[in-house]
Amino acid sequence: MNPKTFCVVSAGGKLKCDECDREFHVLSELRSHKTFRHSDVRSEACDRCHRTFKTKSLLKRHKDTYHSNERKHMCDGEYYKKRVVV
Repeated sequence: MNPKTFCVVSAGGKLKCDECDREFHVLSELRSHKTFRHSDVRSEACDRCHRTFKTKSLLKRHKDTYHSNERKHMCDGEYYKKRVVV
């Protein structure tokens, strides 16, 4: 991805988003910002329920929460994993 296509380098050397003028020091932070704030592309799909997500990490969190056999429960203020038989 060419940074010139989605940012402007400010006088202070920071990378500025071309859509909202937010500034970043690192190109990867700008890319992440553009994905979460300015993109509607959801290229990661769940193979069980076909819900779509913007990133692999959001898909993984979804699967861990909704499609895992392990459920987290709270005991004495701490979370524990409990195997659920389905």
